[in-house]
Amino acid sequence: MTRRAPSDWDRLALFEMPPELASVRPSALDPSVLYDLHEALHGVALDWLRSPDCDPAIRGFGFGVRWANGQPTNEPVFQVFAGAAARRTWGAGPAGVIPPEFSSLVTLEVVRAARESGADAGAEAPVDLDDTGEVVPLMVPVDAAQLRVRQRPLRGGCSLGHPDVTGGTLGVRVVENVRGAPEGAAVYLLSNCHVLAADPSRPRRGDPTIQPAAVDFGARDRDVIGHLADFEPLRVGFTNRMDAALCALDDPSVAADGVAGLGGLRYWRAQRDTPIGLRVAKLGRTTGLTFGVVRSVGVTYKIDYKLG
Repeated sequence: MTRRAPSDWDRLALFEMPPELASVRPSALDPSVLYDLHEALHGVALDWLRSPDCDPAIRGFGFGVRWANGQPTNEPVFQVFAGAAARRTWGAGPAGVIPPEFSSLVTLEVVRAARESGADAGAEAPVDLDDTGEVVPLMVPVDAAQLRVRQRPLRGGCSLGHPDVTGGTLGVRVVENVRGAPEGAAVYLLSNCHVLAADPSRPRRGDPTIQPAAVDFGARDRDVIGHLADFEPLRVGFTNRMDAALCALDDPSVAADGVAGLGGLRYWRAQRDTPIGLRVAKLGRTTGLTFGVVRSVGVTYKIDYKLG
């Protein structure tokens, strides 16, 4: 991403998406088919991921479709995510990674889903092995300088955090009871628990939030904008379904709607309405503006937060 003057951020648009992503068209497979698979297989897949028999290089699993010539097909697959070096040790491919009894269960469920979607019911159900590398919370800044300075009003994508945390990103401004909210309704900032809490396993309601974050030279004595109001703690040894927290603003006028450079949020898309191949954009104080496409849903993944 090239560096821009702050006044140019509002003119960023999705036409900057790389051509290989901009040309992707969403799969015609009903996304609910994949979520039905998730509901049917998540328990046994999670047990397998946690078991001592599971290769430690396997980081997670999800549900997607086969891709061909850069486009998603309508053929559902169970995806296994592994470390970048996995293929050097797994010469047998997916058959050498997935226990035979588990592969049989996946085959049974995927064939049933394929039949429901109109695909060839007699086709062998595939199991994907995907070398994704590690997924970790990023802390090393890249060129996103405009997001890492003091901003008023705040918008999604800018730097903020707990004074004792290196730094993180504001997701979006949210308002209590959006429909017909009375004047003076509480206004919050949505971010991660590991960003707004000094210890995400033991958050403390009322802790301060500063903008910019400490790594971006924010300070407790001059940059406090609100306080931790609600959160979902990160639990070691359990499956965490979200890493999220809310900061209640001391002055609601310091935050604006939407995401810097990407505009307002016009609507929400339910998970079950999210097709494979949907084009997406993200703005973060560490990564800047990045683009991608949805490749998997119902994902469970091991992420190292240095808590365990």
